[in-house]
Amino acid sequence: MTPPPARRWPAARPFLRHYAEMLIAMFAGMLLLAPLWTLLADRLGWRDTFDRNDLSALVMATTMSIGMAAWMLFRRHTLVSVAQMSASMYVPFLALFPLLWTGVIDGGTLMLAGHVLMLPCMAGAMLLRPEEYAGHHHRHATASPTPSEPMPAGPAPAGPATPSAEPAMAPAGLATALAEPAPAPTGAAPAVS
Repeated sequence: MTPPPARRWPAARPFLRHYAEMLIAMFAGMLLLAPLWTLLADRLGWRDTFDRNDLSALVMATTMSIGMAAWMLFRRHTLVSVAQMSASMYVPFLALFPLLWTGVIDGGTLMLAGHVLMLPCMAGAMLLRPEEYAGHHHRHATASPTPSEPMPAGPAPAGPATPSAEPAMAPAGLATALAEPAPAPTGAAPAVS
């Protein structure tokens, strides 16, 4: 009997799920915040901002970044990852602005190309930290159970909080690794290098 084939790319499913979640959060931010920006711009007399394609693109990138950053913080991503992913919203537009300003492309092309280029920029930001996006980092660092323990149900017990030595946004498992002391050698001679 032949063994079952090894799974190729075992971390691809969580990685792709995180990518899809961030796309949804990005579009939700754009759809929910763009009307608020329009209302604010009208009240402040900044409506002509939307007549400039470069400023309009930056406003859109900002609304997408806010939605995505909120979701990433909810999912307990590190602040560095949030900043990198937010930058991936702006980089395509910033790269295309000189072409817009010199008349090589128009506003429609800026918007289309900027949004299309965002997708590989987002993937690139994720590939900088594959362990964060392919793993299950979204548990709370101070309350992450071992693999054999179920997550506790219900609210946390009342009482004074104990300060934690690890960062609040640490990936799951790191808190446990930092909190557990290294095992003491048991009669083995120390290694010499």
